[in-house]
Amino acid sequence: MPRRPSSFYFLLLLPLLALACQPGAEAPAAESQDAVVARIEADLQPSLVIEGRAREPQTILERMEHHGVPGMSVAFFSDGEIQWTRQYGLAEVSTARPVAADTRFQAASISKPVAATVALRLVDEGLLDLDSDINEKLTSWLVPANEFTAAEPVTLRGLLTHTAGLTVHGFPGYGLDEVVPTTVEVLEGLGNTDPVRVDLEPRTQWRYSGGGYTVMQLLVTDVTGVSFPDLMAARVLQPLGMTSSRYEQPLSAELRPIAAVGYRGDGGEVDGQYHTYPEMAAAGLWTTPSDLARWAMALQAAHRGQAHPVLAAAMTTAMLTPDLNGQGLGPGLRVGGAYFGHGGANEGFRCDLMAQLDGTQGVAIMTNSDNGSAVIAELRLTIAREYGWEGVEPTVKSVVELGDEALARYAGSYRAEGVPGDVEIVIEGETLVAVLTGSGQRVVFLAESETEFFDAEDGTPMLFEVDASGTATGFGLQGLEFSKVE
Repeated sequence: MPRRPSSFYFLLLLPLLALACQPGAEAPAAESQDAVVARIEADLQPSLVIEGRAREPQTILERMEHHGVPGMSVAFFSDGEIQWTRQYGLAEVSTARPVAADTRFQAASISKPVAATVALRLVDEGLLDLDSDINEKLTSWLVPANEFTAAEPVTLRGLLTHTAGLTVHGFPGYGLDEVVPTTVEVLEGLGNTDPVRVDLEPRTQWRYSGGGYTVMQLLVTDVTGVSFPDLMAARVLQPLGMTSSRYEQPLSAELRPIAAVGYRGDGGEVDGQYHTYPEMAAAGLWTTPSDLARWAMALQAAHRGQAHPVLAAAMTTAMLTPDLNGQGLGPGLRVGGAYFGHGGANEGFRCDLMAQLDGTQGVAIMTNSDNGSAVIAELRLTIAREYGWEGVEPTVKSVVELGDEALARYAGSYRAEGVPGDVEIVIEGETLVAVLTGSGQRVVFLAESETEFFDAEDGTPMLFEVDASGTATGFGLQGLEFSKVE
């Protein structure tokens, strides 16, 4: 728990307080950045407030320990500059190697909006078009035609906004001793995921698709003839000053000593310390919070009318214009469009980037744990409270008691497309516990009605579907539809 000042210390402050209140006294100096950060670290704002339940202040290190997060790195930016960075905990538990300012983390799905920047640059250069059939430009593989593509072709706009109707939500990556497929082999389902195919009419609905971004990865390499890591480095990362960032898969021996090790929900290391992602545009960026801040600050400056180092003015506007589900051309628009950013979840890594659209502030947070999302949400809320960000508030929930018989109807195994392993729902007291069998990760859910539950840490809703007898047949969670396994 944070230590409170002693009574003696308070008495020493009284003369200074009195002087500050006297007429004609000089105004106190502006509060230092260190003091602001210390206040943030001393009491993390809970992401979920449950009505009728009191809470005690907890420090950032206490919350990391509570959630089982070994390490975290943070960069806060404002007025076009990185104002402060902080690192907490361990990049590698077995050697007690601490997280440092240059520790590289997997950005996971934050790879997507950064990667989208290169596709949009190629549009500016006339090599690609946002609304043309991408099969006109692809040379090493084509999106298979079917009844859905006959109605509407797959376009770059559809790929970047998750509205191309393409399958495969995300990717589990490959362990140390696993064979890593090529991009075309991933698209053909010859890796550890299904083939990427169109099974919805393009541009009719939003559905998150890492598969779509893998198609985009192939598209930009086909039209330029340059490998994806080299293309990103030359056209995006270097011009934006992102010198600690690489789309390098697998990671080179040179960078392994400064790479964070990924950890499972139970605290165990990811196989090989971290997975390799040939789906680089979707999940393959190694970076730091400061470099993610540089990408976001360039967009903020362009939104204010300044020149962007990579994109034309009209393209930066398009990138930040919401399409279906508030999705821009890469970044997502949040809180009614007041903020932009993206989250990320690779095996053993969780991260988030959030920036004001009409302001200059934002924060990038990276962790090396499957459990990182909860402490990320708490830190982001605490920063929002400290700096007065409008609309960024904790979730408020109330709990109802259903009883053993009612809860028993939800127990069982559930499965969703693109999710490795089943989710086992077990009953523990008055809670449902969702256990992801692939990683052992456990999430506790509380009831707010007979079919509506929420994550006890962050309030994420879980909505069950039931049959005529009231027995659960499936549930929806974070945009995924889980069906009960018979």
